[in-house]
Amino acid sequence: MSEKTINKVPNVPNLRFFNDNSTWSNSTLEKMCKFVGGGTPSTMNQDYWNGDIAWISSADLLEENVHKYNVSRFITEDAVMNSATKICPINTIMIVSRVGVGKIAISNSKICTSQDFINLTEYQFDKDFLVYSLKNTIEKLKISSQGTSIKGITSKEIKLINIFYPEIIEQHKIGLFFKKIDERISLQNKIIKEYKSYRNRILHTIYNNLNDYEYLSLNQVCNITTGKLDANAMNPNGKYKFFTCAKEDYYIDTYSFDGESLIISGNGEVGLIKYFVGKFDAYQRTYVLQNFTKNPLYIKVALEIELPKKLHREKNVGAMPYIVLSTLSDIKIKIPNKELVSNIALIVTSLDKKIAIEEQILNDYLSQKKHLLANMFI
Repeated sequence: MSEKTINKVPNVPNLRFFNDNSTWSNSTLEKMCKFVGGGTPSTMNQDYWNGDIAWISSADLLEENVHKYNVSRFITEDAVMNSATKICPINTIMIVSRVGVGKIAISNSKICTSQDFINLTEYQFDKDFLVYSLKNTIEKLKISSQGTSIKGITSKEIKLINIFYPEIIEQHKIGLFFKKIDERISLQNKIIKEYKSYRNRILHTIYNNLNDYEYLSLNQVCNITTGKLDANAMNPNGKYKFFTCAKEDYYIDTYSFDGESLIISGNGEVGLIKYFVGKFDAYQRTYVLQNFTKNPLYIKVALEIELPKKLHREKNVGAMPYIVLSTLSDIKIKIPNKELVSNIALIVTSLDKKIAIEEQILNDYLSQKKHLLANMFI
């Protein structure tokens, strides 16, 4: 692969494969493909559903892979005849234009979509090149619209997208290259999922087979407090970690907590438990556990097993799916002898380090893909 100086040569991307040196052409999408809309058959008519024609909504598309999507519903030919949805052929480029705007995928069979989609068929491009080019274009649109909410993309806007493209052989090479990247990312996700599953099986087996232990309430082994801040207190350029009820970590300019801690999401990602050592602050609906009398890594393992059980019991009696202080303070956990606690903590540390390494590899792949998307298309 060779690298060009930005804008030094007109109508070529910054990065190209070796020996690819022709100038790219350009055209609006409306001149290069057919546009097909979607629709939703009446859910009141049971004769329209449980047929053999795949039908998807925007929720069925995945953010991270343009070659994978879920199909959870099927419709009948009567549904197609009596609604706005249309049967699209294999290799249709499906673009979400409303809820979940920007998701995009290639169909692997004939398919129907909801009205949230704009579908491209009969296009004059390599299919993989086109889907990645459009993904890159839509990502640029999102970046240029930061600070505002993108509520949708109209069919007219997509038709007027000016797409640059090389000769078909180079298109195929680029499309195949990104498809291979996505396959490696999918494999890495699978590796992480399997490691996490292995971790859970090991720790559940150890914990559930403890014989010599005492049951203690959580408030007997640590102090439990809550964060005090609103989510808008975060600052992307802040110095300290800011924990909310989301999987992602954020930053803030000040801190209220310091030391070895467990942070538990009270709503949102209810029951998510994070381990952290250092200065940080927390959202008002997160619980902060500190001043442990037992190893906090072992406490984390015990809570990962006992807390879901407690939440399930409370849900069955009609409680709302969020955590209150009594949910945590009253929870009972098994405490074995000190040596066994330390050994379990060592196992946790080893497994979590391995998972963290694999997650960093995934993040590196995603960063590389983002860079390549930005530089291998115009």
